[in-house]
Amino acid sequence: QITLKYSKNSGSTWSNIGTIPTSGSGSIGSGDYLWSGSTGTFNWKVPNDAVSNGFSCVISITNTAEAMVGDDSNPAAPFKIRGKVVVTQHNGGAPDWKVGENRNIVWNQIGDFNVAIEYSTDDFASDINVIEPNLAGTDGTGKSYAWPIPLNAKLSPEIANIKIRIKNPLDSDETNGTADRSNASFKIRGDLTLTYPNSGTFYVDDAINVNW
Repeated sequence: QITLKYSKNSGSTWSNIGTIPTSGSGSIGSGDYLWSGSTGTFNWKVPNDAVSNGFSCVISITNTAEAMVGDDSNPAAPFKIRGKVVVTQHNGGAPDWKVGENRNIVWNQIGDFNVAIEYSTDDFASDINVIEPNLAGTDGTGKSYAWPIPLNAKLSPEIANIKIRIKNPLDSDETNGTADRSNASFKIRGDLTLTYPNSGTFYVDDAINVNW
């Protein structure tokens, strides 16, 4: 029998994938195995909690009855296991958001990893504003963060220019979905409320305080 394990911290600790029988085909644990003569294949469904902090993953294969008989993937060239996110709100267009409001930022997440939430006025070319630097995150759809939009938030001009980005703070590479941003821009606007005068009668030459 063959025992498969993986490590996401360069071999400091190991997690069991499964024990594969000596021949044939079938399913065990998180995947399917197939023997073709002396060649074995295991189709592994990577678990949610296997996301690594960089290139630090290795696979181990051993004889279940004799651990000295085995091999590891190249420890000098470890690989990375990444999660994915998809921003669903705000994803661009209407409605506008206003300072002082509480607005939900919503995303779907594949894998268990912390997320950073940011917004930008130039599609993250140079203007990056941190909303939440390191929020605990888990696998699932409809993940939500309630953002109290601060009074000093950067406001939009006449055109929409705001985008939200969600990413793994330990993985700067945005390719292949490990980070995502709003599909299109939206607006963050200020707000005005006239408080006086709101009713009543006034006369020529009156001194009237206009309050807002």
